[in-house]
Amino acid sequence: MIVGDAWEDGAGWTSDRLLAAADAIQADLEQVVGTGRAADGQVVATAGADGSVLEVAFGERAMRVGSQALAEHVCSAVADAQDDAAARVRELMGEAVEGFDLSAAEERLSGLIDPPPGAMPRRG
Repeated sequence: MIVGDAWEDGAGWTSDRLLAAADAIQADLEQVVGTGRAADGQVVATAGADGSVLEVAFGERAMRVGSQALAEHVCSAVADAQDDAAARVRELMGEAVEGFDLSAAEERLSGLIDPPPGAMPRRG
């Protein structure tokens, strides 16, 4: 339910309580790094808690595939890294706000917030 500036879910979590919990674990959230691999580990990507790509690294054999295959491997590794980072964020938030289901909240809010321009769409 949305009341003024405060959102409340069925468990009684208000937006103010959630923001306070997020502030309390901000340092931990800033350290979240998700990792994704593709092409038998020849393409490795890392992503931050916000889904931003931090790094993409290539093994020696990665450069032997065609450009289309390499692009697909990069996209796959990045998506996996973003999924891994999101899972780590959900885990941290779940520990910080016992009883709050971040996945359920994300589902309720999906479609209300558009991804930033140029962002890779997340699998899900």
